[in-house]
Amino acid sequence: MIWIDKKAFKETYSVLKQKTNMKPIFADLKRFIEDRYSIKVLNIVYEKIKFKPNKNSYVYGKKYRLICYVSSYAEREKMQNRVDVQLDNFPNAHKMVNDIDIQNTILDNFYQLSKKYNFKINVKKEEIWVDYFYWFSTDYMSLIVSKVQKKLIEDVLSKYKIIANIWGIHTGTFGIVIFYDTDSNKLINLQNGISEEIKNEIYSKVKQLDEFDFYKEEYISFDSKENLDKNYKGSLYYYFK
Repeated sequence: MIWIDKKAFKETYSVLKQKTNMKPIFADLKRFIEDRYSIKVLNIVYEKIKFKPNKNSYVYGKKYRLICYVSSYAEREKMQNRVDVQLDNFPNAHKMVNDIDIQNTILDNFYQLSKKYNFKINVKKEEIWVDYFYWFSTDYMSLIVSKVQKKLIEDVLSKYKIIANIWGIHTGTFGIVIFYDTDSNKLINLQNGISEEIKNEIYSKVKQLDEFDFYKEEYISFDSKENLDKNYKGSLYYYFK
C-alpha cells in the first residue's frame, strides 16, 4: 500500500467518522461543490506548496493548493477535460486536465466565503491550484483488503481450489483477482455459478470492514493463469501495472 499523505488520510478519516468537524469555510465550500457538480467531496485541504515545481509542472507559478478529496477517479474526471495528445504509434492518446472554468468558479466561491468567515488567503486567485485527489478512498480500500486478505484467501482456496481449479488469488492495490488454471475453467465456473459464489463470499467479508461503503463488487474479478502466461509473460507485476 502507498500512503500518499498520512496526515491528510487521518484527517479525512476523522471527518468521515464525525470525530472532527471541517472548518465552516470548507464545509460551505464542500456543499457548494457537491451541489454544483454532483460529486461527493470527502474533505478539503488548503495548503502551501512546499516543493519547487519545475516549468513543466501543472502547479508551476502557484503558491497554494486547494485540494478536494473526492470519492473516486471517476468523480475526479468530472472536474476535468480530455485533451488529445500526439504520440507516435498511439493515435488515440489523451490526457485529462483540470477544467480551468470549474477551478475559477470554485475559487470565486472560496474567496467569497473567506470574507464571510474572515479567512485570510493572502494570495491572488491565479496563485492557487484546485485539485481533486481520490487517494483517500483507494488507500482506505487497500487497507481493509489487507486486513482480511490472508484469512480470506485461505478460506476460499480451502473450499474451492480443487473443485474450481483455482491457480491462485492475488490483489493489486485493492482489486482482488481469482485466477483459474485455464480459460476453460474460467468459463465453466462462470456458467455453473461457482464464480458468483466466490465473489459473494469475498465481497461479504470485505464489506464487514467497509465503514463508508466504498468497496464495490466490480473490484473482484476472475481471470486465468493461461491468460497471464499468454499476455503478461506470466508476470503478476505486469498484470497489475
